[in-house]
Amino acid sequence: MTQTTQLTTFAKSIQPHELLLLAKSGSQLFGTATPKSDLDVKGVFLPSPESLYLQRAPQQFTENTNPSDSGTKNQADDVDVTVWSVQFWLKLLLRGDINAVSLLFSITHPDAVLEGSSLAFIERLRNLEPRKILTKDLGGMMGFAHSQAIKYSEKGKHLRAVQIATEHLSKVTGLVGEVAETIIGIVANDKLARVITGGNGQKQLLILEKAFDYTAKADWAIKPLLELQERYGKRAKQALEDGGVDFKAFSHSLRVLEEMRLLHLQGRLTYPHETEFAILLRDIKQGKLEYNVLVEMLDAKLEEVQNAETKSVLLEQADLEYADQFVLSLYQ
Repeated sequence: MTQTTQLTTFAKSIQPHELLLLAKSGSQLFGTATPKSDLDVKGVFLPSPESLYLQRAPQQFTENTNPSDSGTKNQADDVDVTVWSVQFWLKLLLRGDINAVSLLFSITHPDAVLEGSSLAFIERLRNLEPRKILTKDLGGMMGFAHSQAIKYSEKGKHLRAVQIATEHLSKVTGLVGEVAETIIGIVANDKLARVITGGNGQKQLLILEKAFDYTAKADWAIKPLLELQERYGKRAKQALEDGGVDFKAFSHSLRVLEEMRLLHLQGRLTYPHETEFAILLRDIKQGKLEYNVLVEMLDAKLEEVQNAETKSVLLEQADLEYADQFVLSLYQ
């Protein structure tokens, strides 16, 4: 099934709700796509009046040709679709949700809007005043930028520490204490693996936040460590392969910070990103820049955002009545 056919089938599946907008998102929208990039799609629908009357209106529909539990990475022919009710989308915008903001300005991209979208709704978006909905806080965007830069930068190293502990504990049939010193020596990072004294006065091996008595059975300690590995997921494993740094997370963080800067100064965004900036983001994703360079770059960009915020064209509070009238107008 082609991507176009998949999207057409998806659009029919949300009936009787009315599809308003379906647009490319992610790298296809930002101008950072590579031949391996999948198609990420976001959209908005108008819940049917009946579903509202009966209080059964859904907030969103999702579909992914490669389910998250498949254990495999999305390929170029995969499609990941999320559409929100217009009511829920506006709530996300008011919070400064990065995906909702990107969708708002997706219509500026010459090739982002996909078949099945409502031309009348797109025209309404063109006339929408973003500065009445987006606030100076942009909390969702800032939170995303920080989480991407911090959450994954060292995560590969954390995963490696857990893997080392699991591997050595599985080699002994006795107690944790038999291999504790060996594990600590190999990890060589007291933030990730060290000896502590427990409340019972016993020595304990601490692996990240998990503590194991030296006198505990080694095979007993393996299960919680395996569960800990699972929590790190695909991105941590990729970070491990890249030497402990998730370069994709850095590219996301830098992109969002730049978008925040532009929103403060202009009150709107235009896609795709400028060619030079898009190339930089691709280079970062592909690991072409050193970790220290990336940290300095993010620090500098964060300072630019803070300076832009002091002269922001965005308001302190959103115009909630304006947002409500926008929704009501779609039902008239």
